[in-house]
Amino acid sequence: MNGLEVEGQEVRHRAERGTEQGGHPYSGLTIGYGWGANDIGGSQDYVNRGLYNYQPIYRTATTDANNHVTDNYIHDLMQQMTDGGCVYTLSASPGSIFERNYCHSNNSWFGFYHDEGSRDFTDTSNVFRNTGEWGHVNSNATNNTGALTLTDNWTTNSSANITNTNGRGDVVSGTVVVSDGNWPPGAETVMDNAGIRPLSRPLTTDPVSSPYSAYSSTPANTGQSGGHFTITDVGKDIWGAGGQHEDEYGTVFRKGAAVDGTSVTARVDSLDKTSGWAKAGVVLRNDLTDDGSSPGYAAVVVTPTNGVSFQRDSSADGYLDQLTSTAATVKAPVWLRLTRTATQVSASYSTDGTTFTQLGSKVTLPSMATTQDAGVIHTAHSTTAGSATFSNLRIVTSPSRHTVRFRPPSAKAAK
Repeated sequence: MNGLEVEGQEVRHRAERGTEQGGHPYSGLTIGYGWGANDIGGSQDYVNRGLYNYQPIYRTATTDANNHVTDNYIHDLMQQMTDGGCVYTLSASPGSIFERNYCHSNNSWFGFYHDEGSRDFTDTSNVFRNTGEWGHVNSNATNNTGALTLTDNWTTNSSANITNTNGRGDVVSGTVVVSDGNWPPGAETVMDNAGIRPLSRPLTTDPVSSPYSAYSSTPANTGQSGGHFTITDVGKDIWGAGGQHEDEYGTVFRKGAAVDGTSVTARVDSLDKTSGWAKAGVVLRNDLTDDGSSPGYAAVVVTPTNGVSFQRDSSADGYLDQLTSTAATVKAPVWLRLTRTATQVSASYSTDGTTFTQLGSKVTLPSMATTQDAGVIHTAHSTTAGSATFSNLRIVTSPSRHTVRFRPPSAKAAK
C-alpha cells in the first residue's frame, strides 16, 4: 500500500447509553502489518524468536510507504480492548505522515502508538485531548523500531516514551502541553477543521426518521444515523435582543413531546467554528416550525469560544433575548439539558454525561404551551456552512408528573 491519502474523515466510535450499547473496541486509525518481521534483511528480534525457521527473510521491500493521513476526527475508542490508541502503526512506512488529526477520549490509552517495527513516520500538528500517554513506542534492543519524528503536537497529557535520547533515532520537538482547555489558536484550527467537510456531512447520513422530524428556517441539511444526528446550515443566528431579530436554524425534534415534567438531553459531539457564537444544543418551543413567531422558546447551547449559554425568550415575541453563560472553557463535546416544570425551565450541562451543573436559575416563561416541541438545534451564526453533530438525545417525562388517583374502598366493600 503506497501513497494512501486518508483525509477529512470522522472515526466516530462511541459507547452509548440506553439502547445503544458498546462502541469501537480498539484503535482509531491504523497503518501497517508485520511487526517488522518482513523488513528487508529481517529483524534480529524475530531471528531470536525462531520465526525465520518458518518463513523467509525478505531481500526486497514489503512495507507500505508515502501515506498521508490528515484532518481526521477520532474519538470515543478503546472501549473494550487494550494496548491500542488513536493512531496505531505496525512496521515501517517510509515517507508517511500523520498531520492535523484530532483525537479525544480513548479510555486513557495512547495517542500515537508506534508498535514493533514502526519506522520513518512523521507526526506533526496533531491534537490529543483526554488520552493516556500521548506518544508511545514499543521498542527493544533487537527490533527495528525508531526513526520517528514528532513535531509541533498539542496534548493534555505530558507523558511520552518517544524522546530525543532513547537511542532509536527519534526526534521530538515543539510539543505543547495544554491545561484547563487553553488551546492555542493553531490547535483550535486543527480541532475545528478535523472530520468530514461540512457540506459533505449530510451525505454520510440517512434522512431523519420517525419519531423525529426535521425543519430549517434557513438553507440547511439534516441527517440521522441510528441515534446520531447531523445539522448543517448557514444560519445567521438565533437571537433577538439589542435590535437583532434573527431566528435562523436547523433542528431535529419530536412534535409535542414536552409537557410539565419533561427534560430534553443530548450530547453535542462536535461543532464547527464558523463563528465564536455558532450554537448547538437542545431546545424547547411551542412550535419549532414557526420561526420568528412561536413563543415558549428556550435553548441551552454550546459555542466554540463563549462557553455554554442558556438562552430564552422573555418577551414572548418569538426571539431569544436573555442569556446566562458559563466560562468560555466549556466546549463540545458536552451534554446539555433543559428541564420543564409547569411554565418554568432550567438549563444544565455535563462534561461526562453523569454529573450535571445547573446554569443560572430557573426562569418562568408564561408563554409555554401545554405541549411543546423538543429536540436539538444548530445555527452557524455565519453565511459559511457549518455543522453540529449530536448523540444521546433523550426526551423524558418524569413519572411523578402524572397523577394517578385511587378510589378508596367503600365501607360496604371493606366488610
